[in-house]
Amino acid sequence: MRNLWNKFVASHKVGTIHQTTFWGDFQAKSRNRDKYFVVSDRGTEAMSSNALDGLPKFGGLFIRQRLPFGLSWLYCPRGPLLNYKNPELAKKQLQEIIEKIKPIARKEKAVFVRMDPPIEKSAQNVNANLIFHPHFKRAHAEYQPENTLIIDLSQSEDQILSQMKPKGRYNIKVAQKHDVKIRKSASPSKDHATFKKDIAAFYALLTQTCKRDGFQIHSKFYYENMLEILAPQNLATLYLAEYKTSESAKPQIIAGIIVTHFKDTVTYYFGASDHNFRHLMAPYLLQWEALSQAKKNGFKFYDFLGIAPLDKSGTPIKSHHYSRITDFKLKFGGTQISYQPAQEFVFKPLTYALIKTAKFARRMLKFF
Repeated sequence: MRNLWNKFVASHKVGTIHQTTFWGDFQAKSRNRDKYFVVSDRGTEAMSSNALDGLPKFGGLFIRQRLPFGLSWLYCPRGPLLNYKNPELAKKQLQEIIEKIKPIARKEKAVFVRMDPPIEKSAQNVNANLIFHPHFKRAHAEYQPENTLIIDLSQSEDQILSQMKPKGRYNIKVAQKHDVKIRKSASPSKDHATFKKDIAAFYALLTQTCKRDGFQIHSKFYYENMLEILAPQNLATLYLAEYKTSESAKPQIIAGIIVTHFKDTVTYYFGASDHNFRHLMAPYLLQWEALSQAKKNGFKFYDFLGIAPLDKSGTPIKSHHYSRITDFKLKFGGTQISYQPAQEFVFKPLTYALIKTAKFARRMLKFF
């Protein structure tokens, strides 16, 4: 079942790493998550089953997220995978998935299910919203970003550099001039001791960056688990930037990024840097190295993942929580892509309303 499902995800036009069982394995070990299900036209399959004969035609991977009082909710990241070229057929497929997931929802005491398929907002997808029938609601939270920035790797390196903003090119050269070195982390499966040191150094930088820039981070186990599961499958890499303060000094890790690679796309997921070495511009060289390696390895796109929406002048909307990091990402050029917002199907309306009210009250209390 696992191999056939993953082949289906890889073959689907909008299939992403988030719908693979490898991502499910990673998420199932994360905080407040403990299991996942694959629901397709062939039914709800146990991960140990090998009974499938041929690839599914449509389906989705759903991750169980724990809530208080034994409740839960289900999340289908960047899914489900339907025949989106035919909105009416996709709508029927989605309705079939909902019917098949209802028994799971009852058993797992799920309040709602959230879905956020990567359907682009464009003239070609004006009917995309028709896929979700009236019982769906727009999601009250965003897990996957609605806006992203994509670099086309089919261009030559000179072309990629030329479409960057001048400051982006300049900062890459600054890091190179200061002899900042980029390396991949040790393999978690081949040199676990060194990998543990690398991930500890990266997490220390994340903690510093979190305090400096005011955003939340996961536990160290989250990033460690992500790499231990995905890296051996060649689905993720931790890149580290090192700098020697003197000729005799040992290299010091001053920045790092985690990227995933699936199908034709490398995606930048997490990044951190040491503020004391900000003048060395290591984050720019890290991105350039990851981007260059992606191109050399035959990938077609480099995805910067989340950016703030841009106004008519191309400036990030300052009130958005991605606005600060967007300024950095935009220096690499690229094309902005926007996706349809996430949708939710509610199984327990009263409980759902109480959860939304509680979250709103918690946000309001922050102002007092």
